[in-house]
Amino acid sequence: MNPLRFRSRPRRSPVRLLATVVAAVALLACITGLGTTTAAWAVPAPSTAQDSAEPAAAQMIDGRVTLSIDSLSPEVVGSGQDVTVSGTIANGTDRTLERMSATVQAQNGTEITVTGLKSWLADETDTAMSKVHTGDLGVRVAPGEVQTFSIDLAADDLPFGEADQWGPRGLQLTLSQGGDLIAQDRTILVWDAGAQASRSHTTTIIPVTASPADMSLLTTGADPPSRDALADLRTRIASLLALAGDGVVLAVDPALLHALGVTEETLTATTSSASASPSASGGAGDGGTSSASAPSAQPSQSAQAPPSPSSSSSADPTAAASPSGSTPSAQRSPGQTIANALTRALAAGDVVALPWADVDVSALAHLDETDLLSDAATRTGTSEVVEAGAPTSLTWLAGDLDATTLSTLPDSTTTIVTSPGDLPVTADLTYTPSEVTSIGSRTVLTPDEDLSDALGGTLRTGESSTALSDLDATQLLRGETAILTRQAPAISRSVVVTLDRTAAASIDADRLARRLKALQDSSWTSPQGLKALTAEARAQQDGGTRASREDVPDQIDGDDEVPASDLAAARTSKEYLDSVTSILTDPQTVIGSASEVVERTASAVWRSDPAGRTTMAGSARERGTAVTTRLTAVPSRTINLIAAEANLPVRITSSLDQDATVMVRLRSSSARLQTVEDVTLTVPADGQATATVPVKAVGSGDVDLTIMLLAADGTAVGAPQNVHMRVHADWETRGTRVMGAGLVILLIGGIVRTVRRGRRTATPTPSIEEKT
Repeated sequence: MNPLRFRSRPRRSPVRLLATVVAAVALLACITGLGTTTAAWAVPAPSTAQDSAEPAAAQMIDGRVTLSIDSLSPEVVGSGQDVTVSGTIANGTDRTLERMSATVQAQNGTEITVTGLKSWLADETDTAMSKVHTGDLGVRVAPGEVQTFSIDLAADDLPFGEADQWGPRGLQLTLSQGGDLIAQDRTILVWDAGAQASRSHTTTIIPVTASPADMSLLTTGADPPSRDALADLRTRIASLLALAGDGVVLAVDPALLHALGVTEETLTATTSSASASPSASGGAGDGGTSSASAPSAQPSQSAQAPPSPSSSSSADPTAAASPSGSTPSAQRSPGQTIANALTRALAAGDVVALPWADVDVSALAHLDETDLLSDAATRTGTSEVVEAGAPTSLTWLAGDLDATTLSTLPDSTTTIVTSPGDLPVTADLTYTPSEVTSIGSRTVLTPDEDLSDALGGTLRTGESSTALSDLDATQLLRGETAILTRQAPAISRSVVVTLDRTAAASIDADRLARRLKALQDSSWTSPQGLKALTAEARAQQDGGTRASREDVPDQIDGDDEVPASDLAAARTSKEYLDSVTSILTDPQTVIGSASEVVERTASAVWRSDPAGRTTMAGSARERGTAVTTRLTAVPSRTINLIAAEANLPVRITSSLDQDATVMVRLRSSSARLQTVEDVTLTVPADGQATATVPVKAVGSGDVDLTIMLLAADGTAVGAPQNVHMRVHADWETRGTRVMGAGLVILLIGGIVRTVRRGRRTATPTPSIEEKT
């Protein structure tokens, strides 16, 4: 009987400690300029997406006992090697588990088809197995408790026979109590017998693009993204860029990197830093080579990993320590982290630039949106990513390849990546041919569907689709590539694997690094770059060895393609944003990258969330609405207007942090009051200003006057306010007449009175007779 060891679950995982040490070493390498060489499977620093340093464990489920095989040591077993199986038990029942029996079985034969291997792992089929261990677990697991365990399997007990039977073997662990099965789990053990076979050359394409959540973060909301949210996104993108290496192609969205701060200035600062520090460029000064041709480094040797969050500055959690010779301003720039990571990725392996915002080329071709496609290609061609050295020759389709899409692609596109499983071979082959072909002068890569699913951590069979544990994903990748190689061991073939755009946004980078290592680091596989794939496609065409594939259909419309209605809504939102922010002196600081709403609505990533795409297209207006709510016309009390013409004072207040130039317009509810002209006014930041608007009264009565704040094109940029007015246009004339009449009366009365007074005071003249 094999010895059985049991231990309580530790508080700190050794894997977590290892990841911390790796991150610390990577940060130290960056600071001291230890070099830029990295392997494709170098484990980067922990990502913020999830904590994958903790090994997968059995899930606590009420009323059930769950079992999980979390690790195998070694994962690839050589002849004569013992194996240690480790895992966890979770007791979700209300009874204590004791006197449990553990039974380990292994398949007698090697799976010869990928379909059979996946079906067995999904517990959909059974095969002949040999018992390699059985014994009493000898422990108690209390209700609600999670325990770890390990079992040693002796090499002599494993059912390995002839060396040509190398490859994947199913391994099953069963727990029983009193003869009753209580839990079971399956995984894959891969046997490397040292048999000779021509290696399969693997090329993995990783998207460095925005997720649906990232698109919404950058485009919608009343305010631009917070520093913390952008810092988290930069950390994730930097961790993906750190995966660059031989056999790994990073397909980068230049719009995303630009939004995260990759500019001409940050790239210049990075280049200057690398020039000032010879070690930062792989020792170029002393004859060092780039990582593309250098031997593969161990994870602990990688200088490519982004720093762990604990090493970040308080100003920007993603700010990496600058290489030797960098300027203080580069250290303070949040975008410097991504610029540094991009520069190192370009030096380490294949980095290609996707069309701007990773627009869905197939969908836009079907909608005849040639102008939008052309604009995306032009913007990519002038982007910082391309200026740094990334080519624009690759197009990665989100949908099936069809003739409509082919005819729309520019001449600069020399490599096309189709959807996994697209363009299947028509010949009846007993093996999987190279997943590279050509159409005309273009190289076409047809990714392997099964391997692409496994890389993303998904197990798909004809009956189900389930998430894979980290161990099962890595072992399935090894097992499937072993099966492909064994199908025709004398023929070396190219295998293309892609990671789904949505999966890339959620997977932890160190888990992905381990899966890449499983693809490349075996005796039956080797990494291969884009240049070799192009050469193979050309050789197939010249030598007539290209496998026959199905014809390219005329057009295939995907159910989740962007509809014309969403693009129309996005264009309406963009027009609104452009109009609203035209009143500002520095619109970009307010609108941010929301101006990219049309391109982002057309992004290929939205195929996984069509409803989210529709919501984003309309919600992009929120950032413009936030501007309009901070500009207000202050209404006054009821105004009495007694003149035919007047200049009405209108006070405008602003809580914006920059000056705003608005047009003040008055709209009357009655023809009694007419506005003469609009008045343009500049309102200072966090201040107020008063506009005098001329009006003309042509009648008398009550009038409601609406004060409107508009942009130059007439778009409302502030909430309208109402003012009640009493208009008496004839009062001025009547008053003048009354006053004039009164003055006339007073004048006449004064004259009469003066005349009368003059008569009463006159002295009579004496006669001659009276004098005598």
